[in-house]
Formats: sequence, C-alpha cells, structure tokens
Amino acid sequence: MLWLVFPLLALTLVLGACATPNADAATNPPTTTGDTENNSYMPPLDNPSKTIRVEYLYDELAVQKHITYDVVIEKSGSLIVTFGSNPSTGYAWQKAVTSNSNISSEYTCQFVAPPSGMVGAAGKQVWTFKTLQPGNTTINFSYSQSWQGGVQNEWTLALNVTVK
Repeated sequence: MLWLVFPLLALTLVLGACATPNADAATNPPTTTGDTENNSYMPPLDNPSKTIRVEYLYDELAVQKHITYDVVIEKSGSLIVTFGSNPSTGYAWQKAVTSNSNISSEYTCQFVAPPSGMVGAAGKQVWTFKTLQPGNTTINFSYSQSWQGGVQNEWTLALNVTVK
C-alpha cells in the first residue's frame, strides 16, 4: 500500500511547484540559446527568435548550489528556464517568485519525465515566462522539500531579468 502513496506524493510535490498558465551572473553559466527546434518539451512561443533559454542540470547544480544569473531579453520575447528535477528524492522546485510581474509573467510550468521512463530517474522542470514591458525583475527559484521540517532552499537561482 505504501508503494502507491509515495508516487502520488511525489507527483503532488512536482505539480505544486507549477502555477496555472497566465494568459496575459553565475560563475558556471547555464546553457543560453535562442534555438528551441530540437527540444520537443518546449511550449509554443510567441516569437522564437526572441527566446532565451536558461538551463541548469544536476551536474551544473552540484558545482554551485546558490546561483545568481543575469539575462537580457527583448520585449515580446520568451524566457524558458529548465532545471533537473527528481521528485522521487522528496525534493521539488517550488513555485517561481517574480519580483515585478508587470515586466515578466509566468506562462507555463511543466514537469518533463525522463526519456527512459525509469522510476526514480531524473526529469526536468520547465518554466516559460513572457516579457510584458521594458524594465527589471528578479525571478527566484528554490529546490526544497515542501513539508514542515524538510530541507528548504537546498538549491536556489535568482534570475535577474532585464527586458529591453
């Protein structure tokens, strides 16, 4: 019976890290690129030529647990942030917190299962943000155990976003 409860708890933690869609500088920098063609898990974008991707996988996070990174993006662009994620460990990426939602707004958040489909293997957590107007905002991410007494802010990323 316990083997049925744990996967449901893990799925609840992962889905809790994502908000519903909104209609309307590290030492070891992540992958950033405008190319999204080869990534089948990418959500639809308003303007792919104005898309910036920031990706940190487990190997990069193991080197540096608390990261601050600066991103400059054009208005009417999209920002895609991807992290390694493994809910079977009890950790999950918490809901992204944006300091100024007038500048950039979370559009989608989804968990992408590992291609192998193996239980316990790491997948990815993918957020898409839309730029709304020029200005500055900070988007904060935290990888934590969500229950009371669980480890908090084990990994963090402060993404300083400038929209031009």
